[in-house]
Amino acid sequence: MRVSKLNVSARVLFLGCTLNVSTQRLIALLNAQGHGVEFKLLQSIDDSTEFSRLLEPFELIVIEFKKLNKNRLKMVRLRTDKPLIVLGVGESHCERIECLQLGVDDCIASPYNPVEVELRVKAILKRSLHGVVGRVDRYETCKALIAEAGMSLDPQTQTINIGSEELVVTQVEFKLLWLLVFYKGRVLSKPYTYQRVLGREYGAFDRAIDMHLSRVRKKLSTIGFAADRIKTVRGQGYAFC
Repeated sequence: MRVSKLNVSARVLFLGCTLNVSTQRLIALLNAQGHGVEFKLLQSIDDSTEFSRLLEPFELIVIEFKKLNKNRLKMVRLRTDKPLIVLGVGESHCERIECLQLGVDDCIASPYNPVEVELRVKAILKRSLHGVVGRVDRYETCKALIAEAGMSLDPQTQTINIGSEELVVTQVEFKLLWLLVFYKGRVLSKPYTYQRVLGREYGAFDRAIDMHLSRVRKKLSTIGFAADRIKTVRGQGYAFC
């Protein structure tokens, strides 16, 4: 697959406390640059399946806090791996570090300049879209290897086909299974897997990948695939056998 030019416009979900003047100016600028922005109140963030469905159509999430709420931030990051920008926090080094550790792609303190935010949005979307193209290119070169594993993976629809059965998985689940199948028979270390799948460093008490693997195994089991082919190797990492 060859792509000569990447479209960096996207559907953006903006989660905030209130639709104040500065927020309205930023949203107007993003819309003027070709993005489609939808505003929702922060109270929309919860651990329900409805919130997960709310996130699905968007390519980028923007959250504006008056004060950093780590619980709400964790809920969002656990529900999606899409690019995430946090506004209104990050004045201190500690706050920025906390945001980055929670999987935020960028954080911008108040008062922010709408033009700067729009440029950062564009930069993050470019990186994100280049990553998608890279995954599709690699897919074209490793179909045979994936077929040997008894399945086919479609990066454009993020579906897994095993025989006549089809599974729809999340973006993180797809990337995780893709990586393990691509390196079939090799144990991938936890730090490497976290960087490749989640784009962040692995922490000693971080079990995010284990949670995603558990969901993948359950989904594969529902269509009769031997889910135990996905191994967690104690003290080392993960493997597909």
